[in-house]
Amino acid sequence: LLGNLFNVPRSCEYEGYTKWKETYGDIVHIKVFGKHIIIINSVKVVKELLEQCSAIYSNRPYIPMVHDSDLMDLNWTFIMQRYTSMWKSDCHLFVQHFNSPMVKMSYSLRQMSSIHTLLQSLLRSPMELDVSIRHTIGNVLLGMVYGFDVQP
Repeated sequence: LLGNLFNVPRSCEYEGYTKWKETYGDIVHIKVFGKHIIIINSVKVVKELLEQCSAIYSNRPYIPMVHDSDLMDLNWTFIMQRYTSMWKSDCHLFVQHFNSPMVKMSYSLRQMSSIHTLLQSLLRSPMELDVSIRHTIGNVLLGMVYGFDVQP
């Protein structure tokens, strides 16, 4: 049941995984709580597997609560779709929309405005960094998605 749980580095994971590369190679498989985890320790292998062979390896896990039609049935949502022709079509539309110069400009303006507000807030109350950052993130996200301006 626990699998490799006690072998997984607890801190500075990248150092532990780098040591594993020296011992086990570029690709390491572990199993923790029944979940298979693949650790790729090479940029070359990442490019080969995830860029050149993305049709084989790019998929989301089947989550019964999300994908089962008797439960939530969220197969239709872009972020929950499995790698199919429908997903590829939706992805193309998504990239086409969000990669347009007008969208990039409006998002850039929203981000710049929010950063100016953040900096002003930090000048007024430097000890409230966490509150200011949360507000900035919320303002950027809600502004981009819904067009809302979040007031402090």
